[in-house]
Order: sequence, then structure tokens, then C-alpha cells
Amino acid sequence: MKQFLPSVVLTVSLSPYLAAETNKLPEGFTEPTFSYTQIGFQYGYIDLKEEIPTPDGTYEKLGAVEFAGSYQIAQNLFIGAQFNRAAENKQRSEVEVSSSALLLGMPLDASENVDLVPTIGLGEFKAEVCSDNRCFSDSDTAAVLGAELRVFAIPDTMELKLGLHDNTLEGSDPYYTIGLAGWAMRQHRLSLEYTDAEGIRGYGLGYSFNW
Repeated sequence: MKQFLPSVVLTVSLSPYLAAETNKLPEGFTEPTFSYTQIGFQYGYIDLKEEIPTPDGTYEKLGAVEFAGSYQIAQNLFIGAQFNRAAENKQRSEVEVSSSALLLGMPLDASENVDLVPTIGLGEFKAEVCSDNRCFSDSDTAAVLGAELRVFAIPDTMELKLGLHDNTLEGSDPYYTIGLAGWAMRQHRLSLEYTDAEGIRGYGLGYSFNW
């Protein structure tokens, strides 16, 4: 399923001691540029690099939606959750892929207006194809890891984002995301995002409110 929606999932429990320790930054790193307490959604679609044939038609793309949120529990530590679903249906068939997630990240200020954000997690992925009231489904879980580079190309106004991600599903290959976002009052973020993975190309328009 990694070729459809390679999203990430994680459950983590931290002691107050560990949360406090995250404020002891490596040499050269300071407080993150961006806030990581936020809630938002994204809507778009994914192009399938390999079509899915069914008796009443071929699937070439799926409509997609994502809901996500995170809470910055310490200066350089946040936990988050997200849910992704991509689906399309015809008269006698339906295709759906989905994932849910809890996330852990450690945002670091690499320089003025630049954050480096490594993440780690555990993900669950599901896919289902139904035709003429018969359904075939599969699901799996995997450890995931990744890193994002976030840059204020125009301070407090325009953000560029580049992400590289991978997981431990058998045969998984790394995939990347590219994003462009506009900010207003450091709270409202409107974004465009492109994802390129082994089996899909994804396009999304999103909004998040940040504290």
C-alpha cells in the first residue's frame, strides 16, 4: 500500500524529564522558526501511475482528503495526529486507500528563517477494491521516518517546504514532498503541496490554523 498514500503514524509516551531534555539544543541550533501547534486539513487528488482496472471502468485518479493536528509540548518536541483517505467510485465498483497517524517530531532552527524537522513514527495503511459487491482489502503497519526542510523565503509571508520520507514496508522506496505556503499574521497558513511516490503523484490544497 505504500504506493498509494505513504503517510505516517506514531504513538509515543514521554516522561516530563524527556520533554525537558529536548530544550537542551545541539550547538548552533536555537528556538524553531515555525510554530508546531496547529490544526488543519488538505483536499486534492492523487494520480495513479498504474491504472486499476475493474469490470465497469478503469481508475486513473482518486479524490483525497487529509486532516492533521499537532501540539508542541516542548521547545523542540511536538506530537501530532493525521488521517488520510483517497477514494473514487463508479456504478458497480469502488477503490479506497487510507491511513491514520500519530507523530513525533523534533523541529530545530538550522538558521534564521529555516527549520529542520526530523520525524519518526509507526504507521497503518489500508487499501480496498470493491466490484459487484465483492471486496478485496489489505492492511499493514510499519515504522516510518523522515525529515522536512522549511524555509521562510519571505519572512512571515511565504514558506517553501521540502520533505523526504521512508517506511519499513517490504520493498518500500523513499518518496518526497514539495510545498509552497502563504502565511497571514503567523496563524493562518494556506498551502499547495505535491507528493511523488513509487505508485502515485499527489496534489493538495490545504489550510491550517497555528498558535
